[in-house]
Amino acid sequence: MEVEKLRKEIYIIDTFLVVAAFVLLAAAGCQWLGNSGRENVATVDGVGISLSDFNERMEKKLSLMVDAPSLNEKQLVLLKADVLNEFIDEKVMINRADKLGISVSDGELKKRIEEIEKDYPEEGFKELFKGRESRYRTWKEELRKRVILEKLIHQEVNPHITVTDEEILSYIKSHAKEGVSEERVRISQILLPDREKADAVLERLNNGEDFAKVAKEVSTDSEAEKEEDMGFFSRGVLPEALDRVAFSLSPGKISKVVETPYGYHIIKVLEKEKGGEVLSAKAREKVRAKLKREKEERAYTEWLGRLRAGAVIKINESVLSKTGGRKNQPARK
Repeated sequence: MEVEKLRKEIYIIDTFLVVAAFVLLAAAGCQWLGNSGRENVATVDGVGISLSDFNERMEKKLSLMVDAPSLNEKQLVLLKADVLNEFIDEKVMINRADKLGISVSDGELKKRIEEIEKDYPEEGFKELFKGRESRYRTWKEELRKRVILEKLIHQEVNPHITVTDEEILSYIKSHAKEGVSEERVRISQILLPDREKADAVLERLNNGEDFAKVAKEVSTDSEAEKEEDMGFFSRGVLPEALDRVAFSLSPGKISKVVETPYGYHIIKVLEKEKGGEVLSAKAREKVRAKLKREKEERAYTEWLGRLRAGAVIKINESVLSKTGGRKNQPARK
């Protein structure tokens, strides 16, 4: 349902970005009450993560889990660890953004909200917050934080990621068995029932007549209407005699008459892809995009780990133990 999709979008924004899972850091001997007098589950460089904020996010997480009522104690502990790590990651990143002076103007925020609205039915997004102004203000500020973090990552992580042609070639060679670098040839053909006719057609072609035009005129192949473009073939797919000839010719070249059980063929090589050396531009870009995503994920994890290592993170285990599952729905053991 669209309303459910909207609801999930709002909750997903609360989690910001995909974060790495780190072991919780424990420490003691700090002040666990924030300036407002609220209990803090943890502090990051002196900035508190309040018990109320923690519980609110736990509730949101659980509301999106179909099996939430059946979670046992161990599963709830793991969920708490995930939520706490999300908070810690957010805090260290927000602190970093503050140091770098990264911000989001009201104009930028308005543009992002308009982009989100376009993804949903007319007036559907506005209906979600109708009569809930305070919820909308909260959501909007959470979105502002998300955009700040996107800017931060774009500035500190992604610009340093490059994928070279050598890396693409290495990937292609190492994944040859997956078909990434399989050598292929794209051909056109003229198929004739006897050798005498085939020889006569070959002479016409050698005299400069257009291959596609002649194919439409004389070929007995059912593919004649397609100008004899048979598409790409990997080695070993075509009849042996055709396979050998097709992979020996350069693009644009026309073969001699080739006999197979199907008749007498004359083929023209339209395009070749050499395994481990040359892929189509589209295929190479797919590999480049894949390698870039993998590099970005690794770089993000390492960068976030450095931020966490440089931060003073203190966790109040006694307050953390007060956190729980859904209200009025205790977890089953």
